[in-house]
Parts: sequence; structure tokens; C-alpha cells
Amino acid sequence: MTLPWTLFHYIARHFLFFVFLALIGLSLITSMVDVVELIRRSSNRQNVPLGIVLEMALLRMPFHAEKLMPYGVLIGSMLALTRLTRTHELIVARAAGISVWQFLVAAMAVVLTIGVFMATVFNPFSAALLMRFEHLEGKYLSGSPSLLSISSSGLWLRQIEHNMPGVGEHIIYTMRV
Repeated sequence: MTLPWTLFHYIARHFLFFVFLALIGLSLITSMVDVVELIRRSSNRQNVPLGIVLEMALLRMPFHAEKLMPYGVLIGSMLALTRLTRTHELIVARAAGISVWQFLVAAMAVVLTIGVFMATVFNPFSAALLMRFEHLEGKYLSGSPSLLSISSSGLWLRQIEHNMPGVGEHIIYTMRV
């Protein structure tokens, strides 16, 4: 017996709801810690309003959500399966002859869709907001925008051109020094 389309949508909707509920909860906890840390860092600086600190925390929230997504999927899946089991819906599905693997197809489809969305839409959005955060951090907290980035892929340098019209900046990359 195959999984009926109505049951597929029902299970998928529960998984999607609980995954996003877990992700929102984890993101809010992380953002509260981030706000406290930004307030601590800005406390020894003059002229850093609370609005800028909150804006910086909001700009970094998608970056945190992206990093927390695997945990959101894990916790959300556990919550969804627990709820469906507690209300005996999975037991009824099993009694109707539906395999565990058949109703987990809905969960896997939801997770695959979330993964594609995160990689294609959310990641560029998060990167743009993180760049804006780094600009505000450089302006208000560290005193100058960062022109150097060291990552696992190599060394990245940014050179800002003020005297050349039409050229805003140059990006220089090297794998090793």
C-alpha cells in the first residue's frame, strides 16, 4: 500500500511546523545571547545606541539560524514524531498497513525541500545581512571595517579604492602565504 496524498500532506505539515518551531526557539535563544554579548562589547564605546545593537543582532540572526538548522531539524523531527505517536496517528497508519518508511518519506521530502531552500535562497540572503552586520560592527565596535578575512579556504584581502572612479574595491585571494 502506498502513502495516500492526504496523509503525506498531513505528516509533512506537522514536520514543517515543528522544525520551524524548533528553529525559531533556538534562534531566539541564540539571539538573546548575541544581544547581551553585543551590549557588553558596546558598553565601553561611546555613541553606540541600543537601536544599532539590536539591529546588529537582527542582522546576524539569519546567520545563526543557518548554523542551527540541523539542530532545528533534529529537535523538530523528534517533536513531530512524538506528537503523532502520542495522538496515536502513527499507530493508526501502521495498523492501516503503511510502512514506517512510507510515512517517513513525507519527513524526508520536507527536509530535502528545506535544504534546497537554505542553500539557494536563504544562504545568499544570510550572507548579505552578515556583510551588513560586519560593516556596522567595524563602524561602531571595532573602529574600522575589516579588510582581511582568514578562512579554511585561504586568505582574502579587500582593498578599497577611493581615488579610482568606477572601481569600488578589489578582492585579493591566496591559498597560502
